[in-house]
Amino acid sequence: MFAATGSGRPQSREERSVLVDRSMGKMAAKGLAVLGLHPVWIGEVYTNDAKLVPDVVWIHEAAQRGYPVITKDRTIWVNVALQS
Repeated sequence: MFAATGSGRPQSREERSVLVDRSMGKMAAKGLAVLGLHPVWIGEVYTNDAKLVPDVVWIHEAAQRGYPVITKDRTIWVNVALQS
């Protein structure tokens, strides 16, 4: 299944990918799949669910890949707000 873009062409799986942080739980990832997105569970990318990877590292790498990030980790929100 492809989601449509504004240009009318179908989006690839890569274009529909969303990185899901471990704080969201796997049910959230399943819900994103129902919406036609391709959830990428953080544990698929990093060992140990990225517990040993600093937030700034995995968020930066997700941004380089063009992946939006879904998280409910308030420490990430606070860190971003402090840097703004």
